[in-house]
Amino acid sequence: MMKSKVARQAVGGLCLLLLLAATGCAQGGGGEVIEFDAVLNGSDVLQSEPSDPIKLVGDEPAQIELTMRNVSGDVTEVRYLRFEGQVLDMIFLTYDTAVSVELGPGESQTLPSVLLDFYDLGGQASGYLRGTISLYDADRVQLGSNEVFLDASGDGFSTLSLFNVLLLAATAAGLAWNLLRLSQRKLPSNSMVRALRFLAVGAGAGLTLAVAFSTLRIWPLDTLMWVLFTVIGAIIGYAVGVVLPGADDEIIDVLDEQDVLDAVVESRVEA
Repeated sequence: MMKSKVARQAVGGLCLLLLLAATGCAQGGGGEVIEFDAVLNGSDVLQSEPSDPIKLVGDEPAQIELTMRNVSGDVTEVRYLRFEGQVLDMIFLTYDTAVSVELGPGESQTLPSVLLDFYDLGGQASGYLRGTISLYDADRVQLGSNEVFLDASGDGFSTLSLFNVLLLAATAAGLAWNLLRLSQRKLPSNSMVRALRFLAVGAGAGLTLAVAFSTLRIWPLDTLMWVLFTVIGAIIGYAVGVVLPGADDEIIDVLDEQDVLDAVVESRVEA
């Protein structure tokens, strides 16, 4: 009964994690002060798609053209432009540049092309990323933001690629250790402990696969999808851990306490 209760709590916790992620995806970021159109290397940012991202090359500075509109009722100064690329909601690509433009209420302005020098792109990311182009004021308060999908042409030793390799290595090591203990019949006799061990491996496999979708240029997963990959992997790992046998001394756990006492008494009488 206790094990069943703990199992329900664990599954419930995983479902709650997925629900929170979905809620976070559904929540909006609030009203914007500055609306803008951006053209990056001749491609409209709003027209970029996961299947048709804008390509970034490290040895070629990118050009971005901005048309900004102040949709607030106050005079607003746009001081910075920030360019970010993300995987698993973690930033692997980031660049800032100064803008310094003041816009009155309802005023629009088109800026000359701004250069973004991705000189160290090769060391940051390689693959498909979900990105944002954001505008900030002098106090680093975000004034507006647009989503952009990117194809970063980094190298095999980029931070993102190495992160994917480390996730794969950690997951493989955890799986190999658990399988070794299984072959030796030395997995924990407690089914919950076994389940949690394989849960960690399953979650790691889900995360590794989610990052691989970006590094292998398959699809840049959004928050809900990579959390779903992780949760499904964790649930599968949990189920496998529950089903697999534990150590050989597990048999003593199913003996009734009175049977153990009777066996001890009997052995003493025979002696």
